[in-house]
Amino acid sequence: MSIPAPVTDWSQLQQDPILSIQQWVTDSLYALSEQFNPVDFYPEFTLGTLALDGSVDARVMKHRGVTKQGILFFAKDGSDKQKQITANNTVSAVYYFKPLGRQLIVTGTASPIETPLLLKSFQSENRDWQAALTASKQSEPLADYHSLEADWGQTLGFHERALIPLPPTLKAYEIVPKKIEFWQKVETGLHHRFLFTKKEKQWSKERLYP
Repeated sequence: MSIPAPVTDWSQLQQDPILSIQQWVTDSLYALSEQFNPVDFYPEFTLGTLALDGSVDARVMKHRGVTKQGILFFAKDGSDKQKQITANNTVSAVYYFKPLGRQLIVTGTASPIETPLLLKSFQSENRDWQAALTASKQSEPLADYHSLEADWGQTLGFHERALIPLPPTLKAYEIVPKKIEFWQKVETGLHHRFLFTKKEKQWSKERLYP
């Protein structure tokens, strides 16, 4: 399949921008299909949050799916991002699809949700990663890296003949967008920017200068 064409007009986006988010994620998988198996590859985005001291914090996260309301990611209880979202759940998510010359910028609120995708995605990861996530006390100070390696090895050994269970502290979070911007690169610098804004349960839209 050929790489999807650049998005230069509103007609190439859905009236419901959540559907266009799914399409852009799918397009990115096609663009990378020669390097990755689309079944196993999760796109990534930068998750921005407000730290407890009022500063801005950010980290790269795996995209875990699209719901009817927004996008999914996972976080462990006690992690910095979980504490920050509990205190202030306004977040941003920025995707960069380099092969397509696209950015996707989502601003909204993040909340924990129940979803079968949590267990499905966890089980789709390799066992080393599952054991690492189980052994890690995410964001807590680590005095001795060897102790983490030992806990990781113990987790693998204990579940050598069985599935590694989903850590009870791992939760799925859904970002419900208030703003979604679709950005398409143009070599001249005259980039295309399409902005959707949620107002009273309806999406308004406008183009922005690059």
